[in-house]
Amino acid sequence: MILDQFEEVFTPGAEAHRDAFIALLLRAAAEPGFRVIATLRADFQPQVIAHPGLCAVLNGGGTYYVGAPGPLALARMIEGPAQAVGLAVEPALTEQLVAEADREPGGLALLAAALQDTWLAGKDAGTLRLDHYARAVGGIKGL
Repeated sequence: MILDQFEEVFTPGAEAHRDAFIALLLRAAAEPGFRVIATLRADFQPQVIAHPGLCAVLNGGGTYYVGAPGPLALARMIEGPAQAVGLAVEPALTEQLVAEADREPGGLALLAAALQDTWLAGKDAGTLRLDHYARAVGGIKGL
């Protein structure tokens, strides 16, 4: 089972179902051969550690810390998917997005939103351009 953005379990909106969901997850994770891969923002780690069942699972091993991607990886995340569907990406756009996403907490999520808005602003052009980004988004901090 893959749980992306596991931190959402610890947001106020999930409070009503949090304990039941975690109990179900822990029961499933105890089954032989069942694996759980969960991504979690570092700022939510204290909530996971405070939960006795989750803390015990984490202490059992298999916890890996993955740092933020560097500029080269960010550039590949921008250009690779666009090229896979036949879109070009203006180098100035890649440079701007990398510079902004690399400095922001939650930069990957903001980058995804910025790219979607940029694509919507210029999808008929065949090239994702900096002026589309500036017009549609105005900067990652604006999201």
